[in-house]
Amino acid sequence: MKPTANQSKRKRRREDDIPPDTSTENDTQLKAYKQLESAIRCELHHGHCFVDRTGSIDNHRCLDHSEMTLWAKKIVSLVPVYG
Repeated sequence: MKPTANQSKRKRRREDDIPPDTSTENDTQLKAYKQLESAIRCELHHGHCFVDRTGSIDNHRCLDHSEMTLWAKKIVSLVPVYG
């Protein structure tokens, strides 16, 4: 869709470049990330691991930052929002 003549001549405002406020969503995700980070801290690998404890052997799967961030986003999306 092409802008109209009035829209194309209009000077851009600072507000046009500012994304919408998502601070509450980011705060919630950061809290989930911090809780996840402390819950899956692995002293054996000096990082973060998901430990599968099936059977008598602990199978460690090391997680990187992007996997943990995705996990935190999934956690936040499952939590009901009240307010």
